[in-house]
Amino acid sequence: MRGVWDGRATDVGGVRAIGEPLLEQTGTATTVRVLIIGANGEFTAVMTIDQEAGLVSGLRLDAGGEPVTPWTPPAYADPSRFEEHEIVLGSGPLAVPGTLSLPSTAGAHPAVVLLSGGGPFDRDETIGSNKPLKDIAWGLASRGIAVLRFDKITNIRPEIMTEDGGFTATAEYVPHATAAVRLLREHPSVDRDHVFVLGHSMGGTMAPRVAAAGEPTVAGLVLMAGATVPMHRAGIRVVEHLAALAPDHGESARPLIEELTQQAGLADRANVTFRIYHADDHMFFPGSDPSTPASYDPPQHVDPEAVEDIASWLLETAIDA
Repeated sequence: MRGVWDGRATDVGGVRAIGEPLLEQTGTATTVRVLIIGANGEFTAVMTIDQEAGLVSGLRLDAGGEPVTPWTPPAYADPSRFEEHEIVLGSGPLAVPGTLSLPSTAGAHPAVVLLSGGGPFDRDETIGSNKPLKDIAWGLASRGIAVLRFDKITNIRPEIMTEDGGFTATAEYVPHATAAVRLLREHPSVDRDHVFVLGHSMGGTMAPRVAAAGEPTVAGLVLMAGATVPMHRAGIRVVEHLAALAPDHGESARPLIEELTQQAGLADRANVTFRIYHADDHMFFPGSDPSTPASYDPPQHVDPEAVEDIASWLLETAIDA
């Protein structure tokens, strides 16, 4: 956090003033936005506070001040080719809302459940002005694929992380993801034998657990920047990258970096396809400069090449089966 803060402060020419906090209440969570003013620019500290637990449950530093630039659809999305419906997964206090995007064409379509990354994300994986999962959902639905995305339980009920001392990543992802697969398999506009799961980041790491749950059946997985190696090995790549961005703060990580090695676990599988997008950052936003946390802030969209590759793989897999 020190490295991220120092980077932001340097970008704006040092902190000169701090604005009044702006509060927004959603259920038991309060979002607080504080404008940080520097000599050469501004950034906004955004904190999510769980009022019942009295703890900070989210913290990020967004470039620029308020308001956030509204999301606009990517060029590869055609809203005239699909329609969207609100759905609910689960029941009672553990119910979460979501969106089902259905192609307008007749027949049974292949379908995919989207899982967002680690943190209390909404169904669109909103980060500043950007909505990566909405980009993907609209891009795939425009190509004849039904898509279901949903708010994580930690977004709807952030207090669950402190209420339940045994709350795990499996509890955060698997129950609602399997319910989403089940809903798609039972929908008349979906080919029940070709329901996939796409996970980004932590969602990609957890997607195999959704498939391993066994029921309902998952036809295949798309892992976008998910860990396909043990977490301590995947994490070290992040540490190496951040250490390279801030060498003054990276020496403390050097013993850990030297201790661990990288290893892929899917290379020998005949039914696995790898795609590497050299221009993309962790959110699959394309660019030419080195990826930094600040590069997520400008309004942008998921790489159209990645969306096209995902759509092609889902459709080809459904046809070949």
